[in-house]
Amino acid sequence: MLKQLALAMVSCLALSMPLNAQNPVKGDYGYLYCHMSDRGEWTAYAVSRDGYHYQDILGGNAIFNPDELAQIEGGTRDAYITRSADTKKYLMVTTDMCVRRSHKWDNYGINLLRSKDLIHWESTTFDFRKGPTIFCDGTTAQQPYKDWSTINRVWAPQIFWDPNYTWSNGEKGGYMIYYSMLNRPEEQYDRMYYSHADRSFTKITTPKLLFDWGYATIDADINYLPSDGLYHMLIKKEGGKPGIYTATSKHLTYGWGEPDDSDYVSFEGHKKCEGSSAFQLIGDSTWRVAYIQYSDNPKHYRICKADAHLRHFSDPVDIEGVTGPQHGSFMRITKEEYERLIKLNDTKTYTTPYSKAAQKEAEKWIKAGTWRNGFTKASPDKTVNATDFQRQYTKNKAQWDALFAWVQNTDLTKLSAGSHPIPGTRMTASVQDDVNLPIEKRGTESHRKKIDFQYVVSGTEGFALIDHNSSKPNCNYDAKKDVIHYNYDKAKAWVFPSVKDHFNIFFPGDWHIAKVSTKKKDQHFRVVVIKVDYKD
Repeated sequence: MLKQLALAMVSCLALSMPLNAQNPVKGDYGYLYCHMSDRGEWTAYAVSRDGYHYQDILGGNAIFNPDELAQIEGGTRDAYITRSADTKKYLMVTTDMCVRRSHKWDNYGINLLRSKDLIHWESTTFDFRKGPTIFCDGTTAQQPYKDWSTINRVWAPQIFWDPNYTWSNGEKGGYMIYYSMLNRPEEQYDRMYYSHADRSFTKITTPKLLFDWGYATIDADINYLPSDGLYHMLIKKEGGKPGIYTATSKHLTYGWGEPDDSDYVSFEGHKKCEGSSAFQLIGDSTWRVAYIQYSDNPKHYRICKADAHLRHFSDPVDIEGVTGPQHGSFMRITKEEYERLIKLNDTKTYTTPYSKAAQKEAEKWIKAGTWRNGFTKASPDKTVNATDFQRQYTKNKAQWDALFAWVQNTDLTKLSAGSHPIPGTRMTASVQDDVNLPIEKRGTESHRKKIDFQYVVSGTEGFALIDHNSSKPNCNYDAKKDVIHYNYDKAKAWVFPSVKDHFNIFFPGDWHIAKVSTKKKDQHFRVVVIKVDYKD
């Protein structure tokens, strides 16, 4: 009887003690490196069996379309991925930011993403400029700022499952989302804040200050270490002695003292490092710390060793096999998950992907024909990205209307070859009399500032779209010429002829080859090419 009473008392005590917060770990087969691509502001995957040597998924291209899931700027930076608390789903957070479009190192919010399979994602975007209205407790919580509209940065969010967090309705458990913020009119430097997200990962609480050491701190990465019973935070200090350090606390949301200045990632000398992410190899109690050394050109994404207490950094090496590695995170995965992601490399991608709903809406818009305004000469070819067409037309209606009016009202068979201005616009039409050649004698290209509208007047021109997943840029983007070229797998190129009474449009996501041999006996043709401004 006494033994049973003692056991009952121990059980009650265990239930009353707070649980240690920690992200769930599952999988003993390999690793997923989920990262921002250094080639662009999208999220990419790579997988590995040993944690050092990786294989790109989808050629290092976007795992999802950031234009759809990042509703503020259309860029997803600093990806952090983990499992949901029940390990049945996957969660990700990203910085909503696109420097390519904004031309500044400021941003205004973050994205919370959810997936059931690591492949198909949905997102909720939080624009912090809107202030209390975006926070689920915004009407009652104390606000850290007087004016949210002047927010300048919300950077590098990460996730930490906190089973002890209690919601106002008594429900326990929430995802701590921690990130740095800067509001220049109200604070002098970037400081670390945190919110909690609910189990649906669609709501967050009002930010609270995590700590303030008197200087800028960014890119935090928290792990709970059973080896010493403490929470350890890798953090980039931008004040004092700059670099990546480790701070510790007995508590997740408070008690973070300054790190030991003598123990930090020091072997890079005066080179600048940030974006650290710690993970453990399968069956190993020590740690690996990955980070971007960004002051070199090209940059180096490095993985170094740390001991069981996430201290004493040593033996840095470059990550291998990843195209454009950058700030990201690591998650252990199962054999089934590994093979599921590898199978993605068997797919071919020829254009920018959009959701089925967006595609359906765009196809309906094209069929309705409101864009025609009397244009009857041709219809979009089946290869035209309907969503891109709808969005670009909507953003730049005047140019597209002028283009279609000029094509409709001009006898294109009688124009001389060469450049012809389109009245009332800055656009010109290039009339070309040319001949198709074997595909290997033609060059690849894509553009960022302009869209290629191509209408074949006579004959048949051959085109090809090249597979994004197996193609790689073979040069830097030439901003003056607005072009980049690629190496590609000829066997995976989608070759098709121009179709009578149809036009082709090549958007930035359409890596293409023009003037490619067709099955026709006569390879001569006349085509009109018009460059249209691309609108972000």
